[in-house]
Amino acid sequence: MATANDTQTISAAMEYASYGWRVVPIHPQKKHPPLKDWHKLATTDEERIVEWWQGDFAGMGVGVQFGPTSGIIDIEIDSPDAETDLIEAMGGEIPPTVTFLSGSKKLPHRIFAFHKELPRQANLPLRSLGVDADLKIGWGDSGSQSVFPPSFGKYKWLPGLSPSEIEPADLPDHFIAWIANGGALKEHGGIGKTQEQWDEIFKGANEGNRNNDLLSFAGKLAANLADINSRKEIAFFIQAVRGQNAFNRPPLSEQEVTNICKCAIQSEQRKRASAGFSDLSTPSIEGTTSENGEDQTFRLEIVESEPPLFLLYSADFWRAEESRIELTSDQLLSWNKLRCCAADQASCYLSSDRKTSHEWTRQGGICQQLMASAKFIPAPGELKRPVVVATRILELVERAPIASENDEFRRGAAKKLEDGSVVFSFNWLADELSYTSTKPTRQEINSCLNACECRRDKRVKVFGMRKQFFCLNKAGVEKLQEIAEAKQEDTNDEQE
Repeated sequence: MATANDTQTISAAMEYASYGWRVVPIHPQKKHPPLKDWHKLATTDEERIVEWWQGDFAGMGVGVQFGPTSGIIDIEIDSPDAETDLIEAMGGEIPPTVTFLSGSKKLPHRIFAFHKELPRQANLPLRSLGVDADLKIGWGDSGSQSVFPPSFGKYKWLPGLSPSEIEPADLPDHFIAWIANGGALKEHGGIGKTQEQWDEIFKGANEGNRNNDLLSFAGKLAANLADINSRKEIAFFIQAVRGQNAFNRPPLSEQEVTNICKCAIQSEQRKRASAGFSDLSTPSIEGTTSENGEDQTFRLEIVESEPPLFLLYSADFWRAEESRIELTSDQLLSWNKLRCCAADQASCYLSSDRKTSHEWTRQGGICQQLMASAKFIPAPGELKRPVVVATRILELVERAPIASENDEFRRGAAKKLEDGSVVFSFNWLADELSYTSTKPTRQEINSCLNACECRRDKRVKVFGMRKQFFCLNKAGVEKLQEIAEAKQEDTNDEQE
């Protein structure tokens, strides 16, 4: 029989599910799900949630699964001293985000939005990088989860930082670059170095300090490049780093120098982009060979259309307009298909050897690097994603039947109230939109609802409990119509 604590747990689990976070029961002693394949069974389905905590798993806590399916990750601090180190890894400031205190240690769990550039593993201990913390990412088959409030009465949200008050923040670019470089970015670009320290770096380093010192040199040099996307300046940059490496005892390998150069250039590009220098787009990525045997460089732009359009630039595509070819996602991800497009659109021959194909498609290879640092281009008119997503949501909202505020409904299907507002479950909306050709992501749906000032509403009863649903008031519906009609406005502007 369900207790008052179970009712509280069910209410919390349903709230998390409404955000798209997949939940699982948690054993009170083991602090782990009692389900064998829990990472596959974690759910946002409200009927399953009630069935679990009113049935076999009554009295258990609630856990939330991390990763791309839930759209969130967790940084769990393991000691008070780790706060200072985490601030440094974040680039000097930890952005406000959803945060709760753990049961026994009373140390913070910070919930951030999932980032596609994080390492593809379930959990990443940060101790080897100098921070006493665990990064729960959620990639892979093993899965990753944390016990969430109000489990066992020991887990509590910090005031003002619960998910009903604040959304998970994006991870800072500095933190992503810091992880990608194994933690060495805490001194990247020479932050805090004295002239005496620089004089020592310029003399070269012995084994043990070579990587960090050369990265500091490369970071400082990249920060002084006028055009981070210029092939000539990048070529000069690489030669200068190679020259500095010659002073090391012994010098690093050419591959290690190449990796340091890429890390420094990409980190500088991220910093300039976050500072508003949007014209400084992707640095060129080396690694393939043209017909004449010379190294090729590529640059990628992504048009935010439906579906997305990928524009791949290369000096070897000089016969094509703007030295670029247009690709779909499957063409970009396949080296052989890309070669065909290059031949069709630019009369350009690209190498067909297996090594090049592997370097393009492998995990962490050229294609993934290009996509991670690509510049996003807004699409015109009918191709704009916000317009497409708003149009699909509006279609579902306009079909909502009229109901009273006390009606019960299970799947959370949209219903129109007497005051003209519409209430619905986020999961129902996401499921309905997944069957359309648009297939918007949960982040796109959430952005559209936020633009319409859609709020969470507790007036609707589900399973006899007051349940939070999203409520789009009359003004919000009108705002949704404005966004959806932006396509027609853009077309009229072009005609004028």
